[in-house]
Amino acid sequence: AGDGIEAEGLRVVFEGLGRRVDVLDALHEQQEAEIIGRAGLAGHITVATHLAGRGTDIKIDEKVRDNGGLHVIIASVMASSRLERQLFGRSGRQGDPGSYQRLLSLEDRGLREGAFSVFRYFWTLMLSLRVMPGFALAQIQAERDRNARGMRFRALFREQELVQHLGYH
Repeated sequence: AGDGIEAEGLRVVFEGLGRRVDVLDALHEQQEAEIIGRAGLAGHITVATHLAGRGTDIKIDEKVRDNGGLHVIIASVMASSRLERQLFGRSGRQGDPGSYQRLLSLEDRGLREGAFSVFRYFWTLMLSLRVMPGFALAQIQAERDRNARGMRFRALFREQELVQHLGYH
């Protein structure tokens, strides 16, 4: 999962390897159910952006089930750890088998935007040296979560101020 540009790049790579690929990008809602319907078929690859396919279970065919189930790969740092858990949760729905993994580039936008400069440098260095990479990524995501929480709080506070000053509900 990643943004639209990253998803399109992954599609090109997999198609170059002779695989059938769909990109689920939340831009073509009419086709979303059809794309998700193919996502659980053996030999099929579906690349999804951050916002696509929410709330839809992927039904896997018997061949996929016999081969270990749906495998989810996250190829970008998510905006929040909650989103990442939701994507990982796609791999084993309704008692089906499944697995997941994270593959990240040190050039990922989520790493560059994930923390303030000193922290970003330190956590990215830990990732590049493969020193406690899970911990380093968790720290970057925790900082992103704190930043997002702060933005939501400031937006709510601003809205309350507007209601108070303008008198509308």
